[in-house]
Amino acid sequence: MKLSKELEMEVMQVYLDYWDAYMKGDTNKNIDYIGESITMFGSTENEVFTDKQGAANFFTSTAGEVAGKVDFRNRNINIVPVDEMVLVIEQMDLYILSGNDWTFYAKSRLSSLFKHYSNGWKLIHQHGSFPDNMVQEGETIAFERMAKENQELKEAVKRRTIELEQKNRELEIEAALERIRARTMAMQKSNELAETSFLLFQQFKDLGATSEQISIGIFREEDNIMELYSTLYGFQWEKPARVDLDEPVVMKKILTAWKEQRKSLVIDISGNDLQRYNVYRKKLSNLEYKEDRWVIHIAFFSKGILTLSTTEPHSHATIALLERFAIMFDGTYTRFLDLQKAEAQAREAQIQLALERVRARTMAMHNSSELADTTGVLFQQFMNLGITPKRCLIGIMDKKNQSCEFFYTGFDGKVIPSPDLVPMNEQENLKQLYNAWLKNKDHLYFKLVGQQRVNWTTYIMNKAKMHFPEYKPDKINLKLISSLPAVFNTFFFTQGFIMLHTVDEIPEPEISMLKRFSGVFEQTYTRFLDLQKAEAQAREAQIEAALERVRARAMAMYKSEELAETAKVMF
Repeated sequence: MKLSKELEMEVMQVYLDYWDAYMKGDTNKNIDYIGESITMFGSTENEVFTDKQGAANFFTSTAGEVAGKVDFRNRNINIVPVDEMVLVIEQMDLYILSGNDWTFYAKSRLSSLFKHYSNGWKLIHQHGSFPDNMVQEGETIAFERMAKENQELKEAVKRRTIELEQKNRELEIEAALERIRARTMAMQKSNELAETSFLLFQQFKDLGATSEQISIGIFREEDNIMELYSTLYGFQWEKPARVDLDEPVVMKKILTAWKEQRKSLVIDISGNDLQRYNVYRKKLSNLEYKEDRWVIHIAFFSKGILTLSTTEPHSHATIALLERFAIMFDGTYTRFLDLQKAEAQAREAQIQLALERVRARTMAMHNSSELADTTGVLFQQFMNLGITPKRCLIGIMDKKNQSCEFFYTGFDGKVIPSPDLVPMNEQENLKQLYNAWLKNKDHLYFKLVGQQRVNWTTYIMNKAKMHFPEYKPDKINLKLISSLPAVFNTFFFTQGFIMLHTVDEIPEPEISMLKRFSGVFEQTYTRFLDLQKAEAQAREAQIEAALERVRARAMAMYKSEELAETAKVMF
């Protein structure tokens, strides 16, 4: 097509009218200049249309944003014929209305292709764009600048990622600390420290600081021990281990560092030292330890330690984390000590009440046979104090005949009628008991298992004629008896002893408490014997007075008929 001056002006007018309608928001007029088949690319990613309807929808939806707010300035328009069509190319400055002022926005480029139809020139293709501000003179694409900006962006993202990871880590640690704090604050009894050690084990595992053992240790300098509440390989120890502070491989080092007020300590053990330490650990837990290396990470607080033990050393970050847990634990441990003090006071009140009940029952005795009832009271008081006896016994020694009178209960606490005197110079354990009494000892312990238990039970039932309702003399299950251990703790007083038969061992603190019962019993039983003696003396005096009255009446007789009066006096 040859482009004449008249044709150029005609196309120019259509082009200007098209954009004028667009900038005024005259949607209908604007759409009239668009052909049925149009391809349109705007300056943004979503401004892509392949039909008239799509373009029309776009113009309609954006008319309010454009009308009166957009202006083309410094316009440079060229018209070029392309076969039977005309290409209009424009470069201009795009201004927008900001408040009351027109502001330069960007340089813009427009390419518009028109085709002539029976109803005039119509737009069939359009493309608009803004130049790339990153491209420098002589460049097509700003590769270097883009690479630099991408690198800067990557570094910024990396820094932000690290920052967020650190913040997330801190939140995880705070949450773990709060769980330990809440558990410690919720403790009602000191033995709940075992559960706290288990929770510590879980929290360190969740934080990625895995360990074979987590422990909470409390120094008991007055007893030269540490109470150690531990979780080993995920299993919680129900009772604390009582670790000797003089143990040389680990505990002496821990005690020294604690007295130096250090924040933390790492003890790395292997070889002969570890073998020695494992022998000691086995005595405490009855477990086999086969590690070739044992690394104990310790953080201190005012009254004890937190430890994390593994087969490989942990990082400084883990030790710092352990120190944070120790600082937090120190605060909540103050409340724990208050609880312990309250527990001790409540326990002492409970013990005093039990002692008073035994004292009252003994003081109320009128004859020695009532010792059987006192045995029943002892059984019940031991149960109230959390000690489960299989039976309780009171023994009154007869030194002259080397024998003993037993008063005892069954496994249900019911009193069993007393048998004849039991010889104390035949059966080995009874001889041991008798000799301990002669030597004025305060406590004797022995444990019978297997055949020893069978021999004991057979002797007591057959030779000593002591009857236990759970056993039938002619049908004793020796196999069952031999499989059950019998633990005997005997507490002596001047005239005899109190014996407690249990299945389980009694802890040392409870042994000290039980000794107090023999002391109380001695006081009241001595009074009972004094009363018996006084009653016997009073009875003797009463008898002597009666004899004297009869003697005096008989001596005063003058004739045989007065025997009737003497008989009356005797009556």
